[in-house]
Amino acid sequence: MAGIHSLEMTNMRADRILQVGVRLITYVIAGFAVALLASMSLLPQVVNYKPYIVLSGSMAPSIPTGAVVFDVAVQPSQLKVGDVITYNRSDVPETVTHRIIDKGGDESSPNFVTKGDANPERDVWSVQFAPGTQAGKVVLSVPYVGYLYAELGSPIGRIVLLVVPVVVLTLMYLGQQWRARFNSRRKESELPQAMTPASDASSPARSVAPPYADPPSGPESVRTLPLRR
Repeated sequence: MAGIHSLEMTNMRADRILQVGVRLITYVIAGFAVALLASMSLLPQVVNYKPYIVLSGSMAPSIPTGAVVFDVAVQPSQLKVGDVITYNRSDVPETVTHRIIDKGGDESSPNFVTKGDANPERDVWSVQFAPGTQAGKVVLSVPYVGYLYAELGSPIGRIVLLVVPVVVLTLMYLGQQWRARFNSRRKESELPQAMTPASDASSPARSVAPPYADPPSGPESVRTLPLRR
């Protein structure tokens, strides 16, 4: 009886640890995904940052492929050599994040020469912002988060983000209910067997006499003894 109880307690502890672990992992993943989406959608509006996903390795290793860079809007005259900026090329529809290696023009209309850290040559174009516009200066880079954000930003990714935690928590709840019923039925089936006393083989066998019965009546059943004088 004690061994069965100890085994049940061990199984209950293992199940509880497993449930807590799975629940914690689910909460961490869901929380991280929600925080990432919030940082990419709500935070930029609050702190005036604009995120970009880096799709090439031209700025590696400082900004690898798949990183997310956050730009803050500044006046072009505030930029200097060494700053990393994000801009749109005028000749092709392409957004570039490169480092400034040279600055020309005057303060009212500066122009810049950029280069990717991993590129052997400078960019063949120059960068000049239209009057009255602001430039995007990179102030933060988070490596490899862009891959996850790109997936979560898709319709399938958002569905997975919402459905997977709900499915996992639902399966955990159903599993807990099933284990509770299984353990209850197992206790009901094992408890009577465990409480049945064992037979004592060393005790002598006892015969039980049948109840006394009156002898049948009638002449054929009467036995007589000879009378001695």
